[in-house]
Amino acid sequence: MKKSIYWFGCALVACTTGCGASAPSEDEVAGVQEAVTAYTISGRVLTSDYLGVAGVTVKLSGKASKQATTDANGNYSFTGLASGSYTVTSTKTSCTFSPTSKAVTLSASTTVNFTGSGTGCTVTAQFNKKVYALIFNPNITINGTTQTLSKYKGWDDPDTLLSKYASEFKTASSGRVNYTIATRTLVNDFPVKEDGFKYDQNTYLNVCNPDSGENCHSPDDVDYLKFLNTYKICEAVNAGTIDELWIMGGPFFGTYESRLTGPNGYWYNSTPLTGSTCQKLLPMMGFNYQAGFPNMVHDFIHRMESTMSRVYGSWEQNKLVNNFDKFALNSAQSPSIGYSGCGSAHWTPTSTLAGGEYIYDTQGPVNSNCDDFLNYPNLHTPSTVLKATTCSAWGCSDIGFYTWWLQHLPKVPGFGSDDKFADWWRYAIDPNQVFLTDMATCSSELAGGWCQAVSDGSHGTCNVGEWSTNTLPTGWVQVNFKNPKTATSVTVFDRACDEQVLSGRVQLSDGTTMSFGALENTGTTGTKLTFSSRQVSWVKVYIDTSSGPNPGISEIVVQ
Repeated sequence: MKKSIYWFGCALVACTTGCGASAPSEDEVAGVQEAVTAYTISGRVLTSDYLGVAGVTVKLSGKASKQATTDANGNYSFTGLASGSYTVTSTKTSCTFSPTSKAVTLSASTTVNFTGSGTGCTVTAQFNKKVYALIFNPNITINGTTQTLSKYKGWDDPDTLLSKYASEFKTASSGRVNYTIATRTLVNDFPVKEDGFKYDQNTYLNVCNPDSGENCHSPDDVDYLKFLNTYKICEAVNAGTIDELWIMGGPFFGTYESRLTGPNGYWYNSTPLTGSTCQKLLPMMGFNYQAGFPNMVHDFIHRMESTMSRVYGSWEQNKLVNNFDKFALNSAQSPSIGYSGCGSAHWTPTSTLAGGEYIYDTQGPVNSNCDDFLNYPNLHTPSTVLKATTCSAWGCSDIGFYTWWLQHLPKVPGFGSDDKFADWWRYAIDPNQVFLTDMATCSSELAGGWCQAVSDGSHGTCNVGEWSTNTLPTGWVQVNFKNPKTATSVTVFDRACDEQVLSGRVQLSDGTTMSFGALENTGTTGTKLTFSSRQVSWVKVYIDTSSGPNPGISEIVVQ
């Protein structure tokens, strides 16, 4: 029988016709349906550099009047709303909001976001990250006595190492990075490798020599997907209960120092892991309780180097193309520059080619402008701030240098003149942040992040600072400007490898299209297209015909 909706006192019930009550009118049914409809207006209040503003009063007026206060991440929500007209307004002392208010005609749940500026909306990023600690520490039984591998070999205690690592970043970041181990899983066994091999006590201690690597299993790579699935790690990532994975094991357990999995993964001192179910990027750190605490921080610096290479599109010694080139500069590898920045994981400002890498007690002095990065983004002309620097600045030790290096990372709100975050810790801690300041998009790319290289200022070197299609003969790459740019020309440089662009087009944001022929194949000389002065918000370069398997563009210069 047909069901109808009836109103009995305060209860809405469903009856079949013939229940003994008369059917309501269409107007009565419509009124009941509106009364039980529950829509939501929600959103975020953000700074111009995408940080949530807490403590903003958000007022709802119109068909209903409500008030909410944004949480620590700038979120607010009004629930249980009926359809109709509303106005949403944000207020906070010493803040100006865009828009000042927003009118909404509600017929479905909707989002209303605000951008706040002014001294009352100044936000310093705080990083509270939840960690899944996965510890592989096999049981070893010798002469009837069972103990863990780390204890049997006299290596460092895994939990002590993880605690020291978390404390290091709290100190180095002036209290802004707070790692909390939310989940800890101890596995008293060896991990499975990608080819299905798994050590046992005999094959690890008696066949393989874990101290030297002699006779250890090859290939070494661990099966990341297996333990992601076994321990439901991506489920925890997707639910928001963890942000990072720290894997602790012995030597030759097969983990990388750092690796990413999730959508749009990029080089993280290793190739990204594909095939997981993680819905956002998950940093996976691979630690070794034989190597100890300093090596764990060393791993993070490599993670940072990879991240900033992705942010800027490239990173090279002996060049000053971008601000990370300048920061990580060391004079040993940069003879044409003649001074150091803050150095890199392997090379301190005082390192020498004769001494080689991994030497942290080379005395110096060497002229360095590293301390000027404490003023970032207001850097000075290097020659005016160079300081004779010796290894005593970091205590002439590896961990001393790593801490010193981290403490010099730029860390202020807002943007630099290069439209990148002036707080590099945002990139360091959350790999998803790199997408917020990307300048380029492309049809395909040979590796994650390559399209960013068309605006890195570098060209003429094969596989350095270049974009290429992912094995396709045609494609496009587009440079987007945070603020419209006045321009009269676009210069396009070919990729410096064997592949060559034979013909293509440049399109401007106003619709203007210009064609070009074969580009000079070494990427040294660009093809310049000129036009009358105009404002452009983006420039797009198409490859129409090409030779070679991975054609691409090394640089697009808009002037």
